[in-house]
Amino acid sequence: MAVTTAAKGSELSPVIVEAAAQGVENTLASICGAKPQRLAGDGAVPTSDIIGIITYLGDVSWSFALLLPQATASSLIQKFVGMEIPFDSADMGDAVGELANVIGGDVSARLEARRVKAKMSLPLVARGTDVKVYAATGIPEVRLAYRAAQGPFWVKLTSDPGALNARRPGT
Repeated sequence: MAVTTAAKGSELSPVIVEAAAQGVENTLASICGAKPQRLAGDGAVPTSDIIGIITYLGDVSWSFALLLPQATASSLIQKFVGMEIPFDSADMGDAVGELANVIGGDVSARLEARRVKAKMSLPLVARGTDVKVYAATGIPEVRLAYRAAQGPFWVKLTSDPGALNARRPGT
């Protein structure tokens, strides 16, 4: 598994990383009919046009971000909802948030099965041109790069939910 961290010697728990990777891969395999390919390393610099973010609080506080370039988002969301949604519409933001929520639920179930408490927040969605998600310096992060039939995408896990200004569970 390709794992990069912002701070040397400081990493997210492998249980969290693997649960997140399995959640992404199995959820998208179910939606798209094929498992996305996890790429070696973290791929190209993960810039994106729309991001779905979920925060987890519990035994460990961390955040999950699904980073989607516009072309990937359009194709993947069409597969997810069964119809074309204009990228610039509010519906696209809702659909990306719901996709992050579905993946997040799978991740929560996997962690619960491993006896790791992780209450997830409602999704937060950010959209823009050449969007980059930064964590505070020294905050451990893990980036996973993927390629699906719908295009490339990235998953970013950050150990501090405040680093992504993400929502707290129940908000």
